[in-house]
Amino acid sequence: MTGFKRGRKSASQLRSAQKRKAKKEQKATASRDSLTHSYGLALYPYSPFSMDETLEINKFRLQPVNPLLDTHNVADAFVDQLRDYGKFAPFRFHFHYELVTCEADWNEVVIDNDGNTFRSLNKNEKFRLITNVASAIILLMRVRGMTYFITPIELTGSTFQELSKKAKSVELRTRVTQCLIDFLPFPNPNPKVLQQDDIDWIVDHLGNVGELNTDGRMNFFHDLYDSLHFPNPSVQLTQIWTGIENIVQSTKKYTTNSIKSRCAMLLGKNAKEQLKISGRVGKLYGFRSDIIHGSKTFSLLEYIDGFQYDGKDDYFLKGRAGLLFETYEILNQLITKVIEENKFPSKSKLNSLQRKFSKQKNKQ
Repeated sequence: MTGFKRGRKSASQLRSAQKRKAKKEQKATASRDSLTHSYGLALYPYSPFSMDETLEINKFRLQPVNPLLDTHNVADAFVDQLRDYGKFAPFRFHFHYELVTCEADWNEVVIDNDGNTFRSLNKNEKFRLITNVASAIILLMRVRGMTYFITPIELTGSTFQELSKKAKSVELRTRVTQCLIDFLPFPNPNPKVLQQDDIDWIVDHLGNVGELNTDGRMNFFHDLYDSLHFPNPSVQLTQIWTGIENIVQSTKKYTTNSIKSRCAMLLGKNAKEQLKISGRVGKLYGFRSDIIHGSKTFSLLEYIDGFQYDGKDDYFLKGRAGLLFETYEILNQLITKVIEENKFPSKSKLNSLQRKFSKQKNKQ
């Protein structure tokens, strides 16, 4: 032991310590992976939108995925390799973002007025809470303007970025209404990449979505916004109007008048603006009635013909496609108002607004 100083570790001791440390880190990583949940955002082909940075949204991260690298050679990652990869494969080249969280980061989050924390929940309750928050974030992303994606696949046990490094450990689930291999763009005339002010708005209103859903009513809007990529413009139009009517609670008698006046009073800032909105909503509702009752058609070809090139490297909407996208704007303005005010307008409030509009109109 010549030259060996007291307290100094031998080379073999150092190697053993390093191995123990590496094994401990691997175990910690594996434990964290098992608690990781990721929701894949698949973009429609040739989408012009891209995002390179990672955005923090509450306990989630919205981060980029490289579909050529991150989803290559991943068949062995899944617990049920044959069945799960068969579900994953149709979308693998379309995953460009993922919404990721880990249960370990939630343990000290207070979940009720009694001071109980996330740690106190059982496994199924934890999963259900995280899924609900993820769904709320996805809805708010779309409401805010990021509408060019579907979310067909959810993972537990890995992120999409790390998927190729896993082996028989990743659980896969599908979001049934989102599993569209070919889908139409969302009927949003102003799609965009989220900016920091959008993230701040989502974080500020995330709790509202849960509070609005105490009676299950917001579930309808989760499903509605999930369905607006359906590859049939007539179906898109019908779905949008179910959302509008859910909010404004139209009367059985004089339905068109009630819808026009209620939309106008909820969205207009003054009498002049309210009158303008009423006239526009009336025209849009008439178009909806023509399509639903079969007096007019709204085919995919008619939809495509509505996208017109302006000769200046941009497009504008006209015809029936223009009416579809304009109808969506009415819905999105209404649901934004509901979310920001954290309440649906009551029937008595809606009846009062309709009467007020009628009086205003009669004076003009």
